[in-house]
Amino acid sequence: MDRELVRVYVRHVGHQARIGVRALSRMEKEEQRSRDGFWGEVQTLAVASGNVAKALWGAGGRRAEERAPVRLALQVSDDSALQTFSDFRNDIEHLDDRIRQWWDKEPHRPFMDQRYWHPSMSKKLAPSDWLPDSEGPSPPAGEDDTYFRVYVRGIVFFWGVEYPLLPIAHELDRLRVRVAELEREWQGHR
Repeated sequence: MDRELVRVYVRHVGHQARIGVRALSRMEKEEQRSRDGFWGEVQTLAVASGNVAKALWGAGGRRAEERAPVRLALQVSDDSALQTFSDFRNDIEHLDDRIRQWWDKEPHRPFMDQRYWHPSMSKKLAPSDWLPDSEGPSPPAGEDDTYFRVYVRGIVFFWGVEYPLLPIAHELDRLRVRVAELEREWQGHR
């Protein structure tokens, strides 16, 4: 890949990483103020992280070989948390399809979406309250609802799939710093 093209991708990754880091910090503020504001920031984080993943591997990983120089410049391994978080972005992007899948599977059940539980609430949960196929805390069970998007103690659940945010936060912040280092290095070589 041409060196200048690598730089374009690196700058794009830096921009998206800054957006994602900003969304994470805003999520903390919005959790206490506004459900719409909170979930808007979750969506922003999902989109920014998905855009980073697409820049590093291509959509669905189809350009992984071609984008290897970008990952090398940014020191990103192929087991980066960002690669799996793009699944969450796809769920957000295609929510209309997910709703239809849910309806076909569970018609006429109440639809619960965009919920979050504060740490004081989630401490009361027993392992029997966890969502199927998850290893961590989840919304209270026993209610006659299907949960789509739920946030508990740094983990976003989407339809029973767990997406921990801490590894994403670390990777986005690391990329933000790495891009700044590369920018300074490139300016020194002009």
